[in-house]
Amino acid sequence: METINQAIQRDKSIDWLKGLAIFLVVMGHELQWCTFHLAPSQLLANGNTGLVQQWISSFHMPLLFFLSGFLVGWKKQTEDPSWSALGRNILRKMQTILLPGVTWMIVKHFIMGGWYIEWFLKVLFVIFVLFVCVRFISQRLHWHFVVEAVAHFVLFGTLMVFAHTMKGTPLYEHLCLRSIGGYYPYFCFGVFFSARGWNRKWLEKDWLYAISLLVFVVSYGLYYWKWFDTSWAVYIMPYIIAFSAILTLYVLGVQIVNMTHSTGMFSIVNNALGYMGKHSLAIYVIHFYFLLGIPPIADFWIYLTEHAVTSIPAIGVQLVYGILAAIIVCGICLGLEFILAQSKILNFLCFGKNMKN
Repeated sequence: METINQAIQRDKSIDWLKGLAIFLVVMGHELQWCTFHLAPSQLLANGNTGLVQQWISSFHMPLLFFLSGFLVGWKKQTEDPSWSALGRNILRKMQTILLPGVTWMIVKHFIMGGWYIEWFLKVLFVIFVLFVCVRFISQRLHWHFVVEAVAHFVLFGTLMVFAHTMKGTPLYEHLCLRSIGGYYPYFCFGVFFSARGWNRKWLEKDWLYAISLLVFVVSYGLYYWKWFDTSWAVYIMPYIIAFSAILTLYVLGVQIVNMTHSTGMFSIVNNALGYMGKHSLAIYVIHFYFLLGIPPIADFWIYLTEHAVTSIPAIGVQLVYGILAAIIVCGICLGLEFILAQSKILNFLCFGKNMKN
């Protein structure tokens, strides 16, 4: 177990997972863009039409929010209860999250029109501010961990109720209220998972990994094929699916990094995902401009879905195309980031990096 714990480093397993998450984001968007020309009836006619994209969507964004929280806990960014530390933390996130969002909003306006920051950046910033404010109050009042956890849960419920009451209003859409409430638990879990040492405890018990994998497979199957069609199940099951997938992938990521360190296996994939993880923000903000989205590909896998004996050929086409297209797009994003990063000013504006050497 010592070698596994040694593998849990910022630049290894966590970056590997961030790289996987951002790769799945690009892959999912590629598959979506292939189907933009189709009517909703065509997409819903057969459940396997978008099975791969739906599977990716069940956990890839929760995984990103979890990892964002994990790094906050890992770096102990919220441990100082002073007002100055609170201000520094918020200003730092304004630089690393909002500034790139505003920069690329301006770029997008001149290329595609419209004035809006990508929803993930807005939501992540708001969630971070809400979390550090609760943590700040907790530390100033010396709350027990359980009390702080209850406070976060109450805030989560309040956010969801507020989002429901504001549904249909411009504020609901512009501030992504449903997403702020919906993704808040994953961020909190990521902070506590690393800061309180739950990550090490999870790795020490193999049966926990087996259970998380089993829960993910079973819950996803039940949810996808709508075996539980009650209102509570529709609301709760996505959280069960996402949390079980996060825990499964976390252990898998650490094990792969450890295996690579010991034997050299998967070194190319591991290094590529780790590099993408370190540059995940750049890939996220740039990839929208280079999505391929080839409609005939979707027509082809729909044809296979309707005429093949099983859905495996259609799923295979989605996987092969999605992976190849995502590799191309991620490569373009990283290349463009490298060019822009040669200028300290552009690196600061586009990616929130400090202008110091």
